[in-house]
Amino acid sequence: MNKIFCFLGLILIFNSCTSDGIERKTKRGNKFFMHKDVPGPVIQEGEVAFCSLQRWLDDSLELTTAAKRMIVPFTMLKSDEITKDNLAMDVISMLSSGDSVSTYQLIDSFTYKMRPDTKGKSFLMTIKVDSIGKPGSSEAYMIEKSKLDSITYAFRISRKQTIRDSLTNFIKEFQSKKFSLMAEMKNGVYIKKLVEGKGKKVGPSNIVRFELVTMFEDNSYLASTFANLNPDQIIPYSRATIAGIEYLLDQSTVGDEFYAFIPSSMAYLSDGDGIVPPNTNLMVYMQILDVIPTKRSDY
Repeated sequence: MNKIFCFLGLILIFNSCTSDGIERKTKRGNKFFMHKDVPGPVIQEGEVAFCSLQRWLDDSLELTTAAKRMIVPFTMLKSDEITKDNLAMDVISMLSSGDSVSTYQLIDSFTYKMRPDTKGKSFLMTIKVDSIGKPGSSEAYMIEKSKLDSITYAFRISRKQTIRDSLTNFIKEFQSKKFSLMAEMKNGVYIKKLVEGKGKKVGPSNIVRFELVTMFEDNSYLASTFANLNPDQIIPYSRATIAGIEYLLDQSTVGDEFYAFIPSSMAYLSDGDGIVPPNTNLMVYMQILDVIPTKRSDY
């Protein structure tokens, strides 16, 4: 069962997602492409397939369980209860633990309405069976996950306070003009590196997962990802956050950990925002956790 709670990173590393797969068909006629066929018994009625999923629309990643470090349990139905329209269940019924496949799923009318520029008629969905559990293990997994989430949240709240205390020290250094300990970047941004990352460059077309604590120069608190169960995630330069954060993300690699001063010109400008007064500089702590490519061509 320990295997159930492991997350194996991104689901499938395909050169071209379907061109290297062996085409197969389910008993109900759904096509899928086998990319990794692990010897072993096929899932049986009542057993639970714990799966990682990704779904692309055209060449863009539209959904991924990797973003929140999660897996999805599928309890296998009786054979006569599985329909052709229940694509995921139908395909999973052909798989064993460790198998990796891809298949096409027709785009729904809601997606067409939201994405009128889409060129294709189908999503490309990839499925990896991480493990297969006994009947009833789906409920056990959810109970265990809830317990782990509670422990994780308590740890994150404690870490938030630790980071706030250390960020306060950085604020003092900056106000004392100890700039020799920092690097001056573009547009008045200053960075003090704590850890030099050795992972992938973030880049403008990747989802980046990161931790962030934000404070004002008077040491008052603004916001923190540690107040949530999961880190934050955005695509840099998608206008999902302020210019200073997007700039810092774009300059980063996975594993980087640093403090930064963000001038108001790279934050909320002269307008301010809610509790942020106009022309306010920000002091931040950031840790870059990982990146998730959003283009099929990257897999």
